[in-house]
Formats: sequence, structure tokens, C-alpha cells
Amino acid sequence: MLTICMESKLCPETAVKNFIDIMVEESTKGNMQNGGFHSRIWNSMTYWLNSITNCSYKKEQLKAKIHRLQALYHEFSLLLQHARF
Repeated sequence: MLTICMESKLCPETAVKNFIDIMVEESTKGNMQNGGFHSRIWNSMTYWLNSITNCSYKKEQLKAKIHRLQALYHEFSLLLQHARF
């Protein structure tokens, strides 16, 4: 049975890690043009993540997740610039 998950409460860290790994693999293959993925690649990444996690993520959920991850990365980068780490 597939479950719908991707919000922070329902999205385990392993799913996020798998999603990032899939994006890195697609980027390494040259499938990230102009800072983004083509619709066909989003469909493929969604399929593979759903296969790995046994969830039923939607492409829109994954796009929203990447935007949240980018925002967190940006905030963390700013923190590193201003704090003594």
C-alpha cells in the first residue's frame, strides 16, 4: 500500500536523503539544465523516489520540497557567514 508523505511530519529523513541522491544522480548525468530539471526528469525522479520509499509522492510535492531545502541551505549559509563555527 502506498502512502502519501512529504510534509516534514510525514517525510522521514531517509526519504529526503533518497530524494537528494536521486537529484544528484540526475544532475551528474547532465539532466539539470539552467538550474532546474525538465518535466520528464521530474516525472522520472518522482517514480524512482516512490519506488524506493513505497510512498506516492506527487511531482508538485517534490518541487515544493526542493524549494524548502534550498531555503534551509540559504539560511544555513548565512548563519555560517555570521557565526563562529
